[in-house]
Parts: sequence; structure tokens; C-alpha cells
Amino acid sequence: MYADEKMKIEGAVKRQPGATGQPSSAADYGSSVDVTTSKEHSSQSPASARLLFLVCMVEGMDIQLLPVSFKAMETCLGMTPTMLARLAICQGVAMSLSGPAWAAVVDAGGSRRALLMYGTLLWGVATMMMAFATTVTQMMALRMVVGVALASLTPVVQAIIAEEGTEDMGYRFGCLDSTTKVGAVITIMCATPISEKQIFGIEGWRVSFAVVACLSIALSALLNCCYEEKRRVWRPEVVSFSAEFSKFYRYCGIWTFRLILLQGMFGMIPWNALSFLVMFLQYCGISDAGAAQLFSLTNVGCIFGMIIGGMVADRLHKWSTNHGRVLSAQFSVFSGIPLTVLMFYFVTPDASSYGIYAILLFLMGILPTWAGVGTNKPILATLVDQDSRGSVYAWMWGLENMVGVLVGPIVVGILAEHTYGYEMQGKKVSEMSYDERMTNAHALRQALLLAITIPWTVCFVVYSLLHFIIPSDLAHRDRDRDYDALS
Repeated sequence: MYADEKMKIEGAVKRQPGATGQPSSAADYGSSVDVTTSKEHSSQSPASARLLFLVCMVEGMDIQLLPVSFKAMETCLGMTPTMLARLAICQGVAMSLSGPAWAAVVDAGGSRRALLMYGTLLWGVATMMMAFATTVTQMMALRMVVGVALASLTPVVQAIIAEEGTEDMGYRFGCLDSTTKVGAVITIMCATPISEKQIFGIEGWRVSFAVVACLSIALSALLNCCYEEKRRVWRPEVVSFSAEFSKFYRYCGIWTFRLILLQGMFGMIPWNALSFLVMFLQYCGISDAGAAQLFSLTNVGCIFGMIIGGMVADRLHKWSTNHGRVLSAQFSVFSGIPLTVLMFYFVTPDASSYGIYAILLFLMGILPTWAGVGTNKPILATLVDQDSRGSVYAWMWGLENMVGVLVGPIVVGILAEHTYGYEMQGKKVSEMSYDERMTNAHALRQALLLAITIPWTVCFVVYSLLHFIIPSDLAHRDRDRDYDALS
């Protein structure tokens, strides 16, 4: 009897719009995907929304502290590029492993205010302790603590943005992520010029860490006083490692998720490899202030690029629900390859190339930054239920980030040191001879070229497969939801 009833339900499902293997209208992949995620369900007041953007900005400031201090740490603590890469790896792995745990709390109705408040407080305290660290072991342990704290923010922030509805989702993700880059620009412009200087007898890079730590702690207090959120039902019984891994197993059954995750693992390698960019520019003979200006141009480009990319992807999505966002991502990823070849192969690594580097780095921020905000996040938001969005973002971001930080910096460090002849220097760039500078500049240049172009080529190929996979996954999603509704 149950079998007969099930056959009747399945027959009704087949007659429902959207259950034929194609969306029932051009909007099915957009506004009609999840009728519960409308504006009326938004849990954010205007003041809380502004605090959310402020959290992202301070997060960007903290994340950028390590890359802009690489050369200063090499001089002060005797760290080689490989050792510096390990610091980034410790933070990245800690973020990746703890992200799904925080996501489980978010999806179970945990207080977003508490997560944001304690997350900012924890990373502020750990960053302050790093300002006083004197050994590599201390730095590694503290960067892991910072990573755990930072991981608490991603599922909260991304889930809130997805709840605002599917209309113009790429634009909203772009605005949020661009705010993180605003914080990165502030750190680059302020911390890099003082990183190798003494301020009241204290190394400049330590002062930068202390200042950002104070801002983080102050932000935690502000969140405690001013952040408002709609009360949600707290369900601690659904929080468990087994439940979270069951969710991940279910996500892996979606081919679109697998491909987005795969391209993301390769796509994060170049951005993590670019943590050596400031160091490379300093070896080219460009001043600390000049290197900061050039590196900040990439992040300034990201501020505009992420917003533009989100808008372009939204527009292409309206043109083609199955292919628009993927085309946007393909163009974005492919554009980074010729820019990288020009910068690290054809341009002379010298201070006289400052203007050319400025143009290329600004374009690196504008063009290759569209995929995450305009393609990956909006697509995943439409393929999972509202209560799983924090989780799916955490798994995607965590695994992508872990591979990126494990491979990107360490590949650059190994290639530069063991293949292209990088020589560790225990003195400031201004004290090095021209030949010493050029040896290390050429080593980093060649290592960066390989660590960026090869992964982005793989990304482009993987995105191409989504043109064939997305229509099928959308059809499965519609059938499952229609079946659940009729049952």
C-alpha cells in the first residue's frame, strides 16, 4: 500500500512545474528557490548591519597583518620563507578545521551576537599576545588561536547575507567581501611602511599587531552593547560532529558542490601565494611605502571588483539561469592568467617598473575576484535549505582555505629556496647589495608565476564542467522539494 501511495505522489511531482528536469521559469534558480528567505525574515536592524560590515573590515585588517610583516619577521626573528609560510598554514588549517563546528552552532539557532562578540575578543587577545612573541613556536600557536576565532565569523556573516533573499545575492556578497578588503588596505598602507622601523624602541610590526588587537577588543565590546538580532530557537540537541559530517556527506552528493569545492581548492592557491608579493616588491628595490601602495592597489581593485563581479553575475544569471553565473566565473578566472604572466615574466623586476606594477596589480583586484561572490556562494545558497547555509559555506570555505594555505605559501617558499636559489638574508633590504636583492627577487618571481598560473588554469577547466552539471542538480533539487511538500 505504501508503494502505491508513493507512486501517486511521484506522479503528482512529475506534473508539478519545475520537476521536468528544467526550472519552471527563468526565475526558478533565483527568486522562487526558497520562499522562506524573503526580506521579511531578515534578522538584521540597520545598526546591526553596519556592525556586521565593521566586523568584516577589522577581520580584513587582522588577516593582512602577517603578509605585510614577512620581511620584518625575517630580519627580526630569522624566519625563512618556508618558516613564514608555516605561520600562514597554522592559521589557515585552524580556521578550516574549526569552521564547520562554528557552523553547526549557527545552524542550530545559536546566538549570532555571542559568536561575533567572543570571536572578535578571542582574536584580539591572541593578536595582542603575538605582538610580544619572540619565537617561531609562540607565533605558530597564537596564529592557530587567531584562526579558530576568525572561523567563527564566516558561517554567521554568510548565512545572514543569504537570508536577505536571492534577488541580487551576488551584489550583496560582493559588498560584504569588499568591506574585508577595505580593512586589508588600511593594514597595508599603515603597517607596511613601519614594519622595519623602530617606534619608541619597539619594532614597527609589533606595534601594528598591538593596534589591530586593541581595535578588535573594542569592537567586541561594541557588539556586546549595540548588536541586535531576532531571537531564534536554540536546538542544542542537533549539534554534533556526526550530524555535521552527515551534512557534509549529503553536500558531496551534489555534483555542483563537488566541482565548486574542487575549483576553490585550486583557486585559493594563487591568492595565498600572493602573500609573498610585498616581499618580492621590496627585493625589487621598491621602498616599504611603495610596496605597501602597490599591494594596496590589488585590494582597492578587489573592493570594486567584488561589487562589479557580483552585479555582472546577477545580470548574467537573469539572462541564463543555468549558465550566467558560470560564464562570469570563467571570464574572471581566465583574466588572471595573462595578467600574472605579464607581471612575473615580462615586466623587469626593478623599481623603475613601479607604474606597470601599479596597473597590473589594480587589474588583478578588479578582474579575477568575481567567482566567489557572484558564482560560488549564490549557487550554493540555492541548492541547500536555509538551515544548512552556514554549514555549506563553512565546509566550502574551510576546505578551500586549508588547501590554499597548505599549498600556496609553501610551494612559493620551496620553489624559491630549493629550485630558484633564494638566499635567506638577516639584514634589511636597504643594506643588501644589488646582486643579493636580484637573486631573491628573481627566485620569488619565478615561484609566484608557477604557483598562480597553473591553479587558475585548472579552475577554468573545472568551471567549464558546471555548464553540464547545474541543470541536472537543479532538477534534482526541485523534485526533492516537491516530493517533501506533497508528502
